[in-house]
Amino acid sequence: MQKDTAAHALQPLLVEVWDSGHHRRPQPSVRRQPKARPNRDLKILLLGNYRPSITLARVLKNSGHAVYCGYDGYEGGAEYSNSVQEMWRHPSFEDDPNGFFLELKAFVQAKNIDVVYPVTEGFVCALSERFEEVSSLVAIAMHEPAQVDACTDKLGMYDRAQRLGVPTNIHAMVETAQQLQSTLSAIGTPLVVRPENPISRFDNKKVFTIENDRDANWLLEHWNVGETRLLCQRFARGHRHNVYFAAEKGQVFRYLQAKILKTDIADGSGLATEGVTVAPDAELRRHTEAMLADLDYTGIGCAQYLVDERTGEISFLEINTRIAGNHAVPEAAGLELTEVPIALAFGEPLNFARKEGRVGLSYVWTSGAIMGAKVGWIRGDLSAIQALGWILRALYKSVFADIHMVFSWRDPKPAVMSILACLPSVDGIFNRLKRR
Repeated sequence: MQKDTAAHALQPLLVEVWDSGHHRRPQPSVRRQPKARPNRDLKILLLGNYRPSITLARVLKNSGHAVYCGYDGYEGGAEYSNSVQEMWRHPSFEDDPNGFFLELKAFVQAKNIDVVYPVTEGFVCALSERFEEVSSLVAIAMHEPAQVDACTDKLGMYDRAQRLGVPTNIHAMVETAQQLQSTLSAIGTPLVVRPENPISRFDNKKVFTIENDRDANWLLEHWNVGETRLLCQRFARGHRHNVYFAAEKGQVFRYLQAKILKTDIADGSGLATEGVTVAPDAELRRHTEAMLADLDYTGIGCAQYLVDERTGEISFLEINTRIAGNHAVPEAAGLELTEVPIALAFGEPLNFARKEGRVGLSYVWTSGAIMGAKVGWIRGDLSAIQALGWILRALYKSVFADIHMVFSWRDPKPAVMSILACLPSVDGIFNRLKRR
């Protein structure tokens, strides 16, 4: 691994100047109120409606459980799955949190729900904030709030990584437009920017790359200063690597590494649409195990790194304390992570056998790649020829892939509807023709 000595020397200075040495206040220690597991198959409510919810529903139904799912989410799809017994329409937890939790209580009691299983990061954070209140009502399949808080504190995680010798890229947290301009001058471009708030987005993008003055001006126009700080990082080349795992008290007992080959955004950020499971890299494994041991981590998760295969440089990105977006990958590779949060929900010891995921499995998210081509063309990030190339590649890869993020022969409707959602509407075609 090669390190940029000058950049790493600058890194602490930037953090000290712009962040003033403070991180988010840790939440008070809140423990779940253990509930006994019923002596029957469970009724489980999934919160967050997008592609991993479909995988979860299929796995849980095959285990004999009854699956319910909330409508709110990203791309949706669970409403079409024959593995979901009933969908729940509810208020937005972002717009009306009190209304959401009142409706949640009513639904749990009316349907005799045994487990609430948050899938998206937004629902994980929302339940973490009201953990004691909700866990007194129903078992929650997620980590303890203190662990969620530790892993979503980006600066705290980077400090932890540096202390443990885990490589991170040069970074700074900024709060004002002036600080952003100064950070641009210090680090240069390309500069990768993401909101500190894990559920905030820039024009539906989790990450934004500043390459020139136009990009910087666009970001300043779309950033609500004072609402969320921005984590800025020097651009690093390479592929993202996901490490899917399960651990108990910092000791790993499930492990799988996957390499992301393509995403739904032209600059390589965004959501994975194509990848392959690979043999565990010894250095990434050592870094992951060191972080988890230091966190005394219990539960499932996904650690992310950028790896430049030309130079060997590694950059730690984050650890997500939730079901991964591509949850179909670890499930198909034999990791069987779905049941781990349920055991946590009932306060049970994680007496699971040690397992390594299967290597060499290719995976695709066809509708994600097609929608990425469509959006990239509309935004001007892709030419018509490039967008067509993306679509043809996605269709070709879908024929030979080992794992599909959404499609299943036994439950085809979610995939069919997701493909149909990518097609232009008649009104949209008509309006484009009129503009010409």
